[in-house]
Parts: sequence; structure tokens; C-alpha cells
Amino acid sequence: MDKSGIKFRVIRFEEKYALLKHEDEKIGYMLWPIESLPKDVPLGSDIYLSARTQNELAEAEMNENEDVQNLNAQNAIANTNANISSSEKTEQQFEVMRRLLEELVN
Repeated sequence: MDKSGIKFRVIRFEEKYALLKHEDEKIGYMLWPIESLPKDVPLGSDIYLSARTQNELAEAEMNENEDVQNLNAQNAIANTNANISSSEKTEQQFEVMRRLLEELVN
């Protein structure tokens, strides 16, 4: 195991995150995504987090946020297209009703 970086002890696992504790109270506790931990890390074991790992996590979070923004933009476009389609359909229905009324009157 690479022992460079900041040492934390794994003290608890939740659904998506592990609670890590540093021996220095000033640093204290930290939540860390389980998927970013080494595979099959046992409870109570020490892990070492480096700045590079944290930067990679920040980059992954930025990419995830970008993906969410792209998805939101796609949904907005789809909703706009659906509204336009609905508006066009309403206009077509109105035109059909107008023609039917003209035929009834004549």
C-alpha cells in the first residue's frame, strides 16, 4: 500500500460514503465516497489520501456536474419541442373545427 499522503482510519461505512477519522482533532472527520476507496478496505484500517486523489475527485465531480447540466439542457430542449408540438397540434385541431363549422353553416 502506498503510504504517502494524509493518513485516515476508516471508522464507519454508510450506503455510499465511508466516515474517515484523522488522528489530529484539527483535521477531524471526513466523508469519502466508497467507490473512491481501495477495493475491500476493512473497517478500522488506515488509508492514505493524497492531494492527487482529492484533485481527481474534484475533477470527477466537475465532470458529473457538467453531465447534469447537459442533461438539464437536453430536457429543456425536449420540453420546448413538446410544447411547440402541442401548440401546433392545438392549431391543427382549431383549423379542423373551423372547417367543420364552415361546412355546417354552408
